Amino acid sequence: SDLATQLLEGRKIPPFLDWGIQVVVLFCVGFVINGGFYRSLQVRQSFGFGLSPMTYSVAMRDYFSRHKFHGLIFNQPEAGGYLAFYFPDLHLYGDTLFTQAQDSFEYITASTPEGFHKLDQRYRFDAVLVDIMPSLNLVNGLLESHEWRIVFSDLYRILLVRKGSLF
Repeated sequence: SDLATQLLEGRKIPPFLDWGIQVVVLFCVGFVINGGFYRSLQVRQSFGFGLSPMTYSVAMRDYFSRHKFHGLIFNQPEAGGYLAFYFPDLHLYGDTLFTQAQDSFEYITASTPEGFHKLDQRYRFDAVLVDIMPSLNLVNGLLESHEWRIVFSDLYRILLVRKGSLF
């Protein structure tokens, strides 16, 4: 008589297994609540209330609250929707509502310095707001051009402004 058969037949679980299951469940719940599950997956999400600074530009939002910016910002779609909610007057390149395949394609190709340069020739961006790690090649390329300067950075994202832009 194994455990599965006992459970299927509606028999009671032996007390030592009952306690063991409860301990395992409590451990798993604690692991998830403390963010262990998401850390093990190496993703940005987390369990809990509030805005995760890894996911949303909370510090960047505070920066834009203190500094008025007039110009077109090349940004990642996630940051665009978030910042457009707080600052409807900001001129953002994209948000999570990319509806045209061409817009999505342009954004993807602009993740390299060469692709960004082509897009920048058309739009003449005043600023670039991107996540640092996935956009490291782009950030390095812009900084090497000496045409851009860093005005804000946190652990996750960076804001570069074109030298001579109104900021």
